[in-house]
Amino acid sequence: MRAAVLITLFAVGVLSFPTAAHADSPNYSGKTVADVMPYRYARVMVEQLDVYERPGDPAPARTLPGVGTWVSIREERLVEEQLWYRIDRGGWIPASAVARSTPSAFHGMRVVPGMPLPFGFVVAEKLNVRARPGVDDDNPPIAELHRYQVVPILGVEKAADGAWYRIGENRYVHSRHVRRVSPVIRPADIGPDERWIEVNLKEQTLVAYEGSRMVYATLVSSGLPRTPTVTGLFRIWVKIQAGKMSGGSLEQGDFYYLADVPWTMYFYQGYGLHAAYWHDDFGRPKSRGCVNLSPLDAYWLFQWASPTLAPGQRAVRSSPDNPGTYVFVHRGTQPEAFAVPLAPLGWLVDSTASTLVAFGGVNQPKP
Repeated sequence: MRAAVLITLFAVGVLSFPTAAHADSPNYSGKTVADVMPYRYARVMVEQLDVYERPGDPAPARTLPGVGTWVSIREERLVEEQLWYRIDRGGWIPASAVARSTPSAFHGMRVVPGMPLPFGFVVAEKLNVRARPGVDDDNPPIAELHRYQVVPILGVEKAADGAWYRIGENRYVHSRHVRRVSPVIRPADIGPDERWIEVNLKEQTLVAYEGSRMVYATLVSSGLPRTPTVTGLFRIWVKIQAGKMSGGSLEQGDFYYLADVPWTMYFYQGYGLHAAYWHDDFGRPKSRGCVNLSPLDAYWLFQWASPTLAPGQRAVRSSPDNPGTYVFVHRGTQPEAFAVPLAPLGWLVDSTASTLVAFGGVNQPKP
């Protein structure tokens, strides 16, 4: 029998809602970021990147733009006490020309039957909890939350500085720093048993559904105001395990080259869902139009969504026999569905997998 620990929400003033970074996800199997990343990555730190045919050569074979460029590392070699990397476009570069990246370890959480909804992801580095809405001298912080923690949303109250979420008895946080997740009504074109993906641009969240049932929720980073993400109902038309993304121009100062972006699923022209190894700021717009996911979230979604890759395939297009999963992108305008009320006695947390489940639901099967 798996160990279970009963935690009452905010008992004795202690915040005990677990972080999403440690919550389980469907078929997750304990994978780490290193397990799901096809390569190691680095950001070019020089204006012009000299690429050599062999490590230690006296002169470069060619020069590539450095600004806005990320490379994938295929091999490392030490030559005369200098470290060299073989990169995605062929050739070797000195390691001193780049800075290795550490991809985000964040991932979302599975949503099990009976889980109280709505809930929210904290996106501030630190978020004060107060006994009532508003910031006043007689209403000091009584606790602190951190980025990517998950909180229940039990109600909304107004104060002079905006809306506050009630997350427990006499426990409030400002809504500005929390991304709300709540079930929405399934679009009419999607069948009652079909899998589909909802992207809420207002909240910067993504939810995976099976019919009208939420199965997974996480944070995303969508397009910036000057490069917004397209809205509407689409279907994934191609899946690619890893591929480059590039665009912009050096003259206008917006050039970018991103090597081997993993777990990409294009749903409308060049708009796609994919892993972002270059930032750890999910819950805020960051992209040039695509929907950025953490590597672990992108990997899980790639396995869950269709079209399905055959063994050995690195890419697949949708077809009538292998259709793509629906992707529904909106600006927070889709009507919400019925939210499950908060379980009155708190939560059971599976201490083995750090999985949030509804009270009394430790033995429920994974969705």
